[in-house]
Amino acid sequence: MVGEAVRHPLRVRILEVLNERPMAPVDFVKAGYADFFFGYRPDVHHVAYHFRELAEYGCIEEVAWRKSRGSVAKTYRGLARAEFLGDDWAELSAIEKRAISRTVVQGLVARVDGALMEETFNSRDDRQLSWFALQLDERGWDEATEVLADAFYAIRRIKDEAATRLDDAGEKGMTATAGILMFESPEPTPPASAQ
Repeated sequence: MVGEAVRHPLRVRILEVLNERPMAPVDFVKAGYADFFFGYRPDVHHVAYHFRELAEYGCIEEVAWRKSRGSVAKTYRGLARAEFLGDDWAELSAIEKRAISRTVVQGLVARVDGALMEETFNSRDDRQLSWFALQLDERGWDEATEVLADAFYAIRRIKDEAATRLDDAGEKGMTATAGILMFESPEPTPPASAQ
């Protein structure tokens, strides 16, 4: 059901933010979380519509409300992650896939940039950062995607177990970001002298 609820990239962004902190649609817009969408800034009414849709799908829930300029500003928190795996992803159109992928990558880049600016990115000597180009056949692609899917589920399990331990201990813990990427890349352009 989550896959159907987040077919719009703005909803992916809303879920991403509301899983980090509760927020009202007006605060979401004021904080600039919707600024990068398709070259325009959605207004509060547009954003509020997507908040309501996510709430109807059970992806977010209302946790508070306050009076704001003669109306009520409802604050929501996230209850689900925007995850597209297997058949959920295959059912999306090419346009939906591109928009959602762009949203997810922009969210990841924003988290990396925030950690670099706040100097937390390199604060631990055991932090992970690596990437490399691969030349794969279909079997290699299948094997690599399987390893990454296993890593995804293992990290999600670790996250859940850590949350339980922190809750039991009454501790806050540390905020961390883990990203898993693998995608087909365009062929490298040969240097002009080789053409």
